[in-house]
Amino acid sequence: MSAFPIVASTPGSAPRIQSLLIKPASAVCNIDCSYCFYLDRDADPYKALPGRRMTQETLERLVDTYLFYSYPRSAFAFQGGEPTLAGLPFFEKLMEYQQQYGRNGQEVSNSIQTNGLLLDDAWCALFKSYKWLVGISMDGPEEMHDLYRVSRQGKGTWRAVMRAIECLQKNRVEFNVLCVVSRANVAKPKEIYAYFRKLGVEHIQYIPLSEFDGLGQPMPFTIAPEEYGRFLCETFDAWWPDRRRVHIRYFENIAEALAGQRPGTCTMHETCDSYAVVWRLAI
Repeated sequence: MSAFPIVASTPGSAPRIQSLLIKPASAVCNIDCSYCFYLDRDADPYKALPGRRMTQETLERLVDTYLFYSYPRSAFAFQGGEPTLAGLPFFEKLMEYQQQYGRNGQEVSNSIQTNGLLLDDAWCALFKSYKWLVGISMDGPEEMHDLYRVSRQGKGTWRAVMRAIECLQKNRVEFNVLCVVSRANVAKPKEIYAYFRKLGVEHIQYIPLSEFDGLGQPMPFTIAPEEYGRFLCETFDAWWPDRRRVHIRYFENIAEALAGQRPGTCTMHETCDSYAVVWRLAI
């Protein structure tokens, strides 16, 4: 766990922390996306995991401290690497600690961003019981998704992600899709949107891929600003008839800003300092 104090803000200081972004397995992942920004992604995940999984002691201290600080609303968000590598018992213990240290009237929310490969009925039972919001990483139909999102054996992961989505739907777990916009799919926005709608997805987040090498040159999968602009415009045209039942985060954030509200995405704020990141360093 990174060493940071959770303290209340004072006049002129950074905003009060509104949520925790927690990496319970650090940068360890069980797939090998070509565009992954972690430099150590080639490490064997199961050899690296023991030294990078958050300990139960740290988890308890984290929950106790944050719930005390963040009353009456507390948000826990889990990412990675791949957060499910921390194991289902880790998250079951999280639920126990939240119930132990939460106070009457306290509202606690949990969310997780996952590649979905480890999800099964047991995971979905936990998500359903405690009303988790699940984000599934998927870059579109099989040929688009599998171009960059591959296993450590170089094979596509689309079929495994589809099994995860089917499991979530069967168990009636609320989920959204996070789609990375890369060279694999930037030219086909309407096709991607139609595909997600066919799957029954009603919450979508698009993330533009912009990675550069040590010389400042764009990586082969990086898209140009103009391409992303066209992607958004064509997606907007396809989405507009569905706008009352389908939610695209970027468009809703723009609407919030135009309405004079604070957008839900911190990249539209003056600073991105309303949350803290917690992860375990390699030992």
